[in-house]
Amino acid sequence: MTAGDRVYSARFAEAVGAAGANVYLLGLSSGDGPDDADSLGSDVILLPVHTAQRGRPRAVVSRLPIVTARCSPRTIRNRMLRLLAEEEPDVVVIDNYAAGWVLRKLACVPESRFKLVYIAHNDEEQVARDIAQAYRGNTLKKLVLAANALKVAHLERKLLHAADLVVTLTGRDAEMFKPRLAGADVLVVPPGFAGERVAARRIDAAVPRRVVMLGSLRWLPKKMNVAAFLTAADAILASAGVELHLVGDVSAAFRAEWEGQLRATRFLGFVEDAEQVMAQARLGLIVEAVGGGFKLKVLDYIFNRLPVAALEGSFEGVPDAIMDHCLLAGDGAELARKIVDVIDDFPRLNAMQEGSFAAASGTFDWSENGRQFLDVLESLAPAGRYRVSSSASSSAPSSAPSSAGS
Repeated sequence: MTAGDRVYSARFAEAVGAAGANVYLLGLSSGDGPDDADSLGSDVILLPVHTAQRGRPRAVVSRLPIVTARCSPRTIRNRMLRLLAEEEPDVVVIDNYAAGWVLRKLACVPESRFKLVYIAHNDEEQVARDIAQAYRGNTLKKLVLAANALKVAHLERKLLHAADLVVTLTGRDAEMFKPRLAGADVLVVPPGFAGERVAARRIDAAVPRRVVMLGSLRWLPKKMNVAAFLTAADAILASAGVELHLVGDVSAAFRAEWEGQLRATRFLGFVEDAEQVMAQARLGLIVEAVGGGFKLKVLDYIFNRLPVAALEGSFEGVPDAIMDHCLLAGDGAELARKIVDVIDDFPRLNAMQEGSFAAASGTFDWSENGRQFLDVLESLAPAGRYRVSSSASSSAPSSAPSSAGS
């Protein structure tokens, strides 16, 4: 599993279970590995639904947003209703607007007494609007994206209005949501980091003159962001002899479109050992001008002691104390030139990785996040050991998910 939203969902469920809740995690099988709850802890019962998503043509004409419609085949809708009847949970968590179809189904549950939590991975209304405005492809698709943005806004507002508690990943999203809420509490739960924290590292001439970017390239805004950066930066990096490695799942069409045009850039696809890839690079890249939200890859870079180079606006939710040790630029060409300027400056590179690591130490702790979430639930549901039914857009795979690939 490499997609950042699925990593967050799996680790959030694990942390809540470890903090004292019984968690039932219901979702569509992700399809990128066997479904096994061993890595999620004994308090998380994984309930993957092995069925195909609904077809895109039907999703486009649905009243629901495209992603939400695709993630709501009849099989998972029926399984959710059975789960609610069998377990009678204290709390129902709608994790991501992709699972927003759950809201309508909850009306079918008689005399329900559970509290409702909505986990907002982004300010989806703003993100959908930004995607529609930034898209520069064919006119018909742009119209579809504009219509979808209206559907997203409508659904997200219904979720915010219905929830007893809204969880956001960033303080900015929490502030943006407040005018749209109907009295719900808002809790900011930033991602934690579950991987190994590298104790020490020295970047020197033995490390290749290489930049690495982690992350899946299937979501439209991520492809738009990377395409814009490659257009502006690949030639600049190539002229300076700097390599760029893109690590993570990528659509065949996107790879075929770009691979023949690039000189500095290589698509590595999914790799088993992302930590080794980062150890053989001098900078980690974040170029997400469109899409919003917390980028989990920044934690992989920081705790693997890889200096961060990023476009301004890609650091939502990251404290200023960490950003102060990162290389920032306003556009792709400027960022590429700054990368070239610093790529052989070993004192600066090491100061960047040491400074960001120190600033992040003691933060991004999943255990604390889980305890904090249950503490807030104490005011929403009867005290005791909670039974939490979490409906997510996809389930977690067997191997312990890393936070690579936001």
